[in-house]
Amino acid sequence: MSEERRDVTIRGLESEVYRSFSSLAKEMGKTVGELMNEAMKIYMRILRLPGELSRRIPASIGGIEELTVESSDVKELGRPIIFKNIKRLVLRVDRESLSNIIAIDGCEELVIPKDLPKLEVLSKCSDVKRISFLEG
Repeated sequence: MSEERRDVTIRGLESEVYRSFSSLAKEMGKTVGELMNEAMKIYMRILRLPGELSRRIPASIGGIEELTVESSDVKELGRPIIFKNIKRLVLRVDRESLSNIIAIDGCEELVIPKDLPKLEVLSKCSDVKRISFLEG
């Protein structure tokens, strides 16, 4: 039994993500469409995981002009976090909360406490234009 298939246009894909995905599909001997179908099915299954397992799925937070995040916010969410496309992101977090932040991508300015390990913060960053430090 053949499943219905159709051509679709997906807007807003990041070029590098698509290139990597396309390359992976080629390495696996699949078309981009075949691998995308598999990836979407797996992702939908993951989103339906019960309890503890579902708390391991990262929360993606982005598309915001300015955001300030405290350690209590990170702890309250109880999931790993990806920050994406936030013009100015202020992290008022401790090292424990920083460990729950898995990626910071596409921020114009990232503001962090002076006592956070800078290299640990930078290892989570991609396409961050400027890093500054909280006063006091």
